[in-house]
Amino acid sequence: MGEGVDPIGRILYCSIALERLAAEVYRELAARLSTRKPALLLEVLSTESEGHAKILEKLAEAVEVELRPAQCREVVGYAYSSLEEVKALLKSGDTTGTALELLLSKLSLVEISTEETYHKLLLPLLKVIASTTGVPEVLEKIAKDESYHEELLELIRRAVLGGSS
Repeated sequence: MGEGVDPIGRILYCSIALERLAAEVYRELAARLSTRKPALLLEVLSTESEGHAKILEKLAEAVEVELRPAQCREVVGYAYSSLEEVKALLKSGDTTGTALELLLSKLSLVEISTEETYHKLLLPLLKVIASTTGVPEVLEKIAKDESYHEELLELIRRAVLGGSS
């Protein structure tokens, strides 16, 4: 297959990379927070994101799609580039006040964007090629998890910025 003919391999590759990057960012932010409950919720998000990456790999196997390395900033856009920005901001070391609010806002937008990517880009492509029962339903579940992740981030934001740590 020629370059550009198999977009699903690149989209799946970048979706997996996106979930792994999210897991790394959540884990790093959890390690930097001094408040226990929000840190625990970030660890949950990290674990679930890593699980999503593994599930997406299994989906690729199930539908016999070859994962194709790609420039993920171009393929999944905002979500990937924002996670890279958050990772860079975390390296700066400031996870208090305004900086933390910015990080959590960006992460919420990443979750919204990821859910949109799965619903509008990946799911329609999988439905076309997947004769395997359950594959689209599994992706739907992951997309719903992204919405749940956004809710958890709002809880975290209120806990660490709203003074109820």
